[in-house]
Amino acid sequence: MACDLLALNYGFTANCELASMAGAQLRFDRTGGGWVPVTDQFGRTSVEGLFVAGDCAGLRGALVAETEGRLVGAAAAQAAVDRA
Repeated sequence: MACDLLALNYGFTANCELASMAGAQLRFDRTGGGWVPVTDQFGRTSVEGLFVAGDCAGLRGALVAETEGRLVGAAAAQAAVDRA
């Protein structure tokens, strides 16, 4: 098979460094990109006031990240109102 370009990807990993540095509890998820923060269904982590979404919460694709961002953003906004 002739081709001009071959691109290979060994795999993606989740971007959980900031959550980890903030002290969030992590778990290993082989299919979700390796180490990811432990969250509830609204993206809350083990650190009070820290929410994660998208590739920081695990690799599930752009459409999931977009929807998750809206839901987690709404949960984070509500949490801020509740604390005020």
